[in-house]
Amino acid sequence: MLNAAIDASASHGLSILLQPLVHGGTEIPFAWRARLSSKGLAFEALLGGLAPNERQMLDCARAELAVRAAVSKGILRTESLLIVPVNAACGAPDVTLTHLLRAAKAYGLPAARIMVEVSADERGSLEAAERLAEACAIEALAVTLGAFAAGHVGLNLLSRFKPAFLTLDATLVRNIEGSDSRGLMVQGTLRLARSLGTNVIAPPVETQGALDTLTRIGVTHFQRGPALRPLPSAVAPRRAPRTLSGGTSRDLLTHRRQPMPGTFATMELAVQA
Repeated sequence: MLNAAIDASASHGLSILLQPLVHGGTEIPFAWRARLSSKGLAFEALLGGLAPNERQMLDCARAELAVRAAVSKGILRTESLLIVPVNAACGAPDVTLTHLLRAAKAYGLPAARIMVEVSADERGSLEAAERLAEACAIEALAVTLGAFAAGHVGLNLLSRFKPAFLTLDATLVRNIEGSDSRGLMVQGTLRLARSLGTNVIAPPVETQGALDTLTRIGVTHFQRGPALRPLPSAVAPRRAPRTLSGGTSRDLLTHRRQPMPGTFATMELAVQA
């Protein structure tokens, strides 16, 4: 099935972007998120135009391409995590997860370094998202929530599965510098998430004002956008990383020493399938 998935990705002209996620004032990513598109079309929009049996094959291709791209760009030289989105509505979740694990084994990426992103989009099915999260638990795969908007779907997933991370929905942070209501919603999400041991990640923002506002509110994890200047070094992370001599740093999640990842840690990566 590995070859079949790659064939499916080639037929749709998929390209992949690995987006860095950083913590506090550091520029060293603690994770990379795989984002796929096809000739400018978002991956989820591409899935929506396919027959049901084709959707799962393409979602398997996304999982494999994410692993292959991360390994080819040097993730094994670091202790960074890889976040792989999986569509909960693409057939049986155990099929996609089994394919993801086989790809990880084939490319030498430990499963413990993978986090499956379960969408908390309020337009999606709570039951399907729960089945995917349950299947992840069976396979001992960590879960992170994406597109979290503090609605019915997101709150149920958060309270039941208590993931290590959640990423705010882009609508919550867009123009947040001019919206008191959005600021209050993000503050409330931060309080709830932290009470459950979940870290909140801000998605890429469009303006520097939005980034400054999120920093002031207390968000310390960010998915970096290419157009914005680095995060202010004055922002103290909840657990500040230590920089060590000899080209090493202390991993943000495990606090173990790791080699400095070099260019892999500072660049967005575009890989053509």
